[in-house]
Amino acid sequence: MSLTGADEITRATVRLWPTAYRFKKGHRIRIQVSSGAFPRYDRNPGTGEPRATATTLRAADQYVYHHAAHPSAILLPRAGALPGKREQEGAVVV
Repeated sequence: MSLTGADEITRATVRLWPTAYRFKKGHRIRIQVSSGAFPRYDRNPGTGEPRATATTLRAADQYVYHHAAHPSAILLPRAGALPGKREQEGAVVV
C-alpha cells in the first residue's frame, strides 16, 4: 500500500509466519489491526518521508469493512487440510 491510496478502500493480504494453536470448542479469537508495532517493526511516519530520517509523524486510522459492498474475511489454515485443495476448503473463515 502507498500514500497515493491512503483515502481509498484497499485489500490487504497479510502472510504470517507458521505457528500452531489448538482452539477448544466454543473458544474465540481476537484480531487486532494496527498501524505499527514499534520497536518490533520499523516505525512508519505516515508522511512518505524516509523512515530513518523522518521528523514528522502522522497518525493513521485503520478500518475493517464488513458489509456486502466491502466484505472481509480472515482465513486460518487448519491442521490436516489436504494439499492442492482450494484454500477455503482447508481453512476456517472467521
